[in-house]
Amino acid sequence: MARTLYVTCPTCKELLEVDRESGKVVKHFKSKKAEKGDSSDLLKDVLDDVKNQGSKLDAQFNDAKQKEKDKAKTFDDVFKKGIDEAKKSKDLKPDIRPFDLD
Repeated sequence: MARTLYVTCPTCKELLEVDRESGKVVKHFKSKKAEKGDSSDLLKDVLDDVKNQGSKLDAQFNDAKQKEKDKAKTFDDVFKKGIDEAKKSKDLKPDIRPFDLD
């Protein structure tokens, strides 16, 4: 037989975990209703949470996409600047490699 018993509180309608031997409350599980206030439709609240979470994820995705575009533009600018500097320096000889000296 299980040592704990799960009971719904008659006052707050929340789930309580009670020890069978001592009769003491071991754990108190808060419901979504208690966290958000006393709403009558829990399913509607959950659906609203899912929709809000979806919109937050969309916003985060769009931010990440914009940062990647900005990063690509920055890399292109740095590359073009490096090419311009290389053309200005007129030093287009490759470095001498050790095995070329033989």
